[in-house]
Amino acid sequence: MHLLLTILACSHPSSTPQPASPAIHQPPEASAASATAPAGSGQAQALRFEGICDGSAAVRLDDGRWWVAYDEDTALSLFPADGGRYEARVELVEALSLGDDGELDLEGAARVGDRIWWIGSHGNDSAGEIEPNRRVLFATTADDRGVLLAGPFDLTLLLRAAMPERLSDAAMKRPPKEGGLNIEGLAPGPDGRLLVGLRSPLSSPDGMTGTAAVAVLAAPEGAFTIERVLTLELGDKGVRDLFRDGDEYVLIAGPVASGGAQELRRWDGASTTTTPIAGPDLSDLNPEAVARDGDAWLILSDDGKLKRPDPEAEDGERTCDKIRKKSSQGDQHPEVYARGLRTAW
Repeated sequence: MHLLLTILACSHPSSTPQPASPAIHQPPEASAASATAPAGSGQAQALRFEGICDGSAAVRLDDGRWWVAYDEDTALSLFPADGGRYEARVELVEALSLGDDGELDLEGAARVGDRIWWIGSHGNDSAGEIEPNRRVLFATTADDRGVLLAGPFDLTLLLRAAMPERLSDAAMKRPPKEGGLNIEGLAPGPDGRLLVGLRSPLSSPDGMTGTAAVAVLAAPEGAFTIERVLTLELGDKGVRDLFRDGDEYVLIAGPVASGGAQELRRWDGASTTTTPIAGPDLSDLNPEAVARDGDAWLILSDDGKLKRPDPEAEDGERTCDKIRKKSSQGDQHPEVYARGLRTAW
């Protein structure tokens, strides 16, 4: 069914903020990336992105560097082409005129020309309470400045109008990993559109099983419409990330809840079916973002809940997220890093 649902470009403040230059913070020092094979060897490379615990979304710049979002943070981090220590960070809360009482939970990114669009999960917290900061879609420059160009916009009403059964009153009260709203994919669509991929809810009444949904968002300037909603058969999995590759898409499919296997799949952008990608062994990773890296691909892992050594902890170890938040070294702690894999298939 063709939907013509329009929302004005309103957002968390009642009026759209003017483009601004967010504060950029330089880290005290940089370190080299760690790789298991030299670039261009045709073998998989294991990379470290230091100062964050997961890469929930990533966009490659023309010079090979990466803007990476960490869903427990309120900033974007700029990394060298081969990972290592971040070069700069752009704090977003003030630039987006948001409250300072919660993370942005950025989960998806899409480069469209000279802009990078970023999207928050739009989901509740783990107790089912609304988190306004997560309801964001905004655009920054596709260069190393990360200047805000548009937004933030809140897609909640549009999505609910386009998917009333999937996003029922009951679904909107649930936590993301219990079948509530959870956006994790964003990719360029045809003719300037954006594709918004949902990890949750799936199509069953409890949101935990069934087909996944991808909303086609048109006219990402001034006013938005959701033209239609596509459904995908992913074996009771949702969209963890979405990347446009020519006329097709590469996606990560994963369960609504934490844990479980993630899968790389290829999609034509129109049908309900996808095909598996015979790529690398991902069993040691928790894949959360995928992006083209020249002739290869970069896969970023969510390592936030991995336990790593921390002498300041009572039992000598903590999860990466907790080390970053509670250690006296903060994001400079040597065990605060997200794993990346550069590979080909």
